[in-house]
Amino acid sequence: MFKRILLGMDDSNPSQMALERAIELAALVGAELRVLHVLDLTDLVQEAEFVKGSEQSAGRMSEGQALVDEAVRRAQAASVEAGGVLAPVQTTDKKVEDIVVEQADEWAADLIVLGTHGRAGLTRLLRGSVAEAVLRAAGRPVLLFPLE
Repeated sequence: MFKRILLGMDDSNPSQMALERAIELAALVGAELRVLHVLDLTDLVQEAEFVKGSEQSAGRMSEGQALVDEAVRRAQAASVEAGGVLAPVQTTDKKVEDIVVEQADEWAADLIVLGTHGRAGLTRLLRGSVAEAVLRAAGRPVLLFPLE
């Protein structure tokens, strides 16, 4: 069964639901949980004012780390062995889904868990779907939790 579960999350409602389900699953099967938050800072790299971009970057890094820390705390409170990774991306060469798959490979995750908004049609076409891209590239089971 699953021994290493990688949870990719952001601050969305679907991610919070996926966190709860990942904790339940990890507790049920005795798996270790790793919480991953990929922080896309590419928009700040484009900023004309270096100091302003730097301050915003630091603020978003702090918020991202707080998100990871809280998720790890919740998992540990449920007696799940857990750790977290904050992965900032500052180049357009990499996308969020690339980092999720790389982290799963590096950590040898048995399962990737993600929340999804369940967008369809034009919205999905315009905004893309990180969950769908991870599903296609992962090379391992991916468990998706849509917003209920």
